[in-house]
Amino acid sequence: MAAFADGRYAEAIEWPDRALHELPIFAAALRLKVAACGLLERPAEGQEALGRLLEFLPGYSVARFTAFARSLAPEVVALYAEGSRKAGGVS
Repeated sequence: MAAFADGRYAEAIEWPDRALHELPIFAAALRLKVAACGLLERPAEGQEALGRLLEFLPGYSVARFTAFARSLAPEVVALYAEGSRKAGGVS
């Protein structure tokens, strides 16, 4: 999350990948990967992560995440939303 918030999106993808290796259904890691992939213009990889996320959270949407993520800084939530949309995420 720190790498993502700091704009180091390539590094931000490495951490979810490590976590997903241990726990393939870790929703927070999948959300982070979707957003980082979108911001890195890697929509295919982001959509693959989104597909996995939707398997476990069928009602996931950027709007629901935004409403849920009140503990995150608004600028980080905005980056999540932007990246998720760029990766083809559901609004």
